[in-house]
Amino acid sequence: MIRYYGDPPYRAAVIHGGPGAPGSAAGLAAMAGEICGVSEPMQSGKSIRELIVELKGQLEEAGNVPVILIGHSWGAFLAALFAGAHPEMVEKLILVG
Repeated sequence: MIRYYGDPPYRAAVIHGGPGAPGSAAGLAAMAGEICGVSEPMQSGKSIRELIVELKGQLEEAGNVPVILIGHSWGAFLAALFAGAHPEMVEKLILVG
C-alpha cells in the first residue's frame, strides 16, 4: 500500500518507523506534501531483505525514481540500507532520528 500527498510527480518518499508501524510518518509526509508530491510506502515485509525488495517495487510503482528518500526512525535505517543496495534509485537521502 502507498499513500500519496500533494500533486504528482511524487519526487519524495517518506519511510515510516517501526518496524511494523505503517502510517507513523503520515504527519511528516503530509507536511512535505505541501512542498512537492510525496509517497508514503507502507512496508509489511518480515525481514530486511523482504523490506528492501518491497520498497523497491513500491518506488517503481509510484513512478518517482530516482527519489528523495526520507527515512524516519527505523525507516531511516531501512532508507540507508536501501540507498546502499540501490543507489541509482535515490537522488537524495534524508535521515531523521
